[in-house]
Amino acid sequence: LNQYAKLQDKLLQIQRFGIYFNVIFLFVSFLLAGKIMNNIDILLDGAPWFWMIPAGLFLYFISRWSYGHYVRITKSAEDILKELEE
Repeated sequence: LNQYAKLQDKLLQIQRFGIYFNVIFLFVSFLLAGKIMNNIDILLDGAPWFWMIPAGLFLYFISRWSYGHYVRITKSAEDILKELEE
């Protein structure tokens, strides 16, 4: 049970990092895709920001929502293990 608790903490920490890294990777991929496909500097062109900001917010909220499900699932598994231990 102690080993599970340590692994649970590591899993949830990775998920928390993933929330922020998803948004960062989204912006980086938009920048690179614009440069590779059309040789456009997205930082100077205002139109792509119109899509990047809502997409980043959407991705952030979806990531937070999925993190909540990970928390509930790991809590449920912990409760089952505690029940089996008794």
